[in-house]
Amino acid sequence: MKQYIRQFRLEDASQISLIQQQLAALMPLQISVEEVRHCTYYDSFDWRLYKKQKLLVAQQQEESLLLYLENLPSGVRGIPLQVKEMPRFAWHLPDSPLREEVDALLDMRALLPQLNVALHESRWNLLDKTAQQVLLSLRLSSLHVHSKHQVAPSLPTWIVLEPVQGEGKVARKISEFLQSSLHLPVEDTPLAVHLLSHSNQPPSTHSSSFAVPLEPTMAANQAVKQILKVLLTHLRDNEPGVLADLDTEFLHNYRVAVRRTRTVLGQIKQVLPKSMVERMRKNFAQLGEFSTPVRDLDVYLLNFEDYRALLPQPMQPDLEPLLHYLQQQRAQELGRLQRHLQTATHKKFIRDWQVFLNAAARPQHSLTHSAQPIKTVADECIWQAYSKMLKMGEAITPDSPADALHEVRKQGKKLRYLIEFFNTLYAPKKINKLIKNFKIFQETLGAIQDYAVQANYLRTIADALGAAGTLNTAHLLAMGMLVGHIEQLQQQARAAFSEHFQAFADAQNQQLFSRLFKSP
Repeated sequence: MKQYIRQFRLEDASQISLIQQQLAALMPLQISVEEVRHCTYYDSFDWRLYKKQKLLVAQQQEESLLLYLENLPSGVRGIPLQVKEMPRFAWHLPDSPLREEVDALLDMRALLPQLNVALHESRWNLLDKTAQQVLLSLRLSSLHVHSKHQVAPSLPTWIVLEPVQGEGKVARKISEFLQSSLHLPVEDTPLAVHLLSHSNQPPSTHSSSFAVPLEPTMAANQAVKQILKVLLTHLRDNEPGVLADLDTEFLHNYRVAVRRTRTVLGQIKQVLPKSMVERMRKNFAQLGEFSTPVRDLDVYLLNFEDYRALLPQPMQPDLEPLLHYLQQQRAQELGRLQRHLQTATHKKFIRDWQVFLNAAARPQHSLTHSAQPIKTVADECIWQAYSKMLKMGEAITPDSPADALHEVRKQGKKLRYLIEFFNTLYAPKKINKLIKNFKIFQETLGAIQDYAVQANYLRTIADALGAAGTLNTAHLLAMGMLVGHIEQLQQQARAAFSEHFQAFADAQNQQLFSRLFKSP
């Protein structure tokens, strides 16, 4: 593959003829016919490709699309793949190296158009003395049409050097000539990145990570409002994707924002007016009730191929009725959620919440922690949540019901969220170490609960469909075997609880929590 050497930016397009003449005086020059490339740059909502310094480009042809990954630091284009239409997900692509690479980067996220452009491109080939062999190509690209993100109309021309393998010496010579004799500036920013920088929604705007810059002496009510504003932004950013059902991550991130908000309202007390807190706790709890069934069904469907793999090959087709049932139920529950999100009641609730958060935070003398420094309040909230979780975990025995472990899991989420809310108040290395130690224990608790819920849900479906006569004997046997495998996985996860809890509750970890959060 040709390797990128250097690229230049030409501000004045009227100089192109002069540059062409001067290059032709150095070496034989072959000019290709100018062509217009209509391209759309694709990435996920959260820019997963861009963060790995790539973008997926779809170039419009007569009756098809030519897809390729563009490496942003170098401008090198990967091996192209021709398709009839643009897929939404990587797994809809034909088997190919492109599919494997994009799938690994995107996972379950949808490909969304981020930038639409029309580029006029021409190629200048510099030839050897015989004028037979191409030694170096110069690709000239200039923008002639606005993108959907309102790219500025006057953008420079990009000149990209593409040397033939083994002809790096020629490329360096021409590169030096363009710089020294023609005074063209080297451009380190690829054209695609430059275009995106002019868009209304530049890359990396959206992120599910949580970091709110807080000062230790900031009043608690002001700091808590800042946290809640960020959470409301996450909520509103993801709601259009939920309504359009673009991919399952929109709902997942939406629900995380809801759960985090509920944690703030439920765990950080005596900071915001009680009447507003109670009203909003009810509204966000209702959002949780509407969205939980859809997310549960998303998880089942995302894991469905793993379910199949738990069964012997001959029995795997017998899970098809289960798949169809899950798809139908998801469509129903998603419609119910989407209708709720579009009601006047929901929209008013969001507006009222926005107005409250935008209002200046004033000290409330009736609220104990309202004017206290946020660091003091954060220390107390995190230490109380940690102490409660330790107590709950120590009470778990091999005979404890699943609900008891679920309560430990919920308390763990509250603790994790509190640490995330206030992470900028503490030393990053210590906070990261603490979260790392916590992660494995959380995953164990999650597995125990998830397997229990899945087994019960699948058993209920099998009973209902069996009673309705929808399933034959083979279907019932397959679902019964699947439930049995899931229950085994649950037992394995539960057996690991004690070991992972002890690691979380060991003396060293307790000392770390105590040093960070316990008041003297």
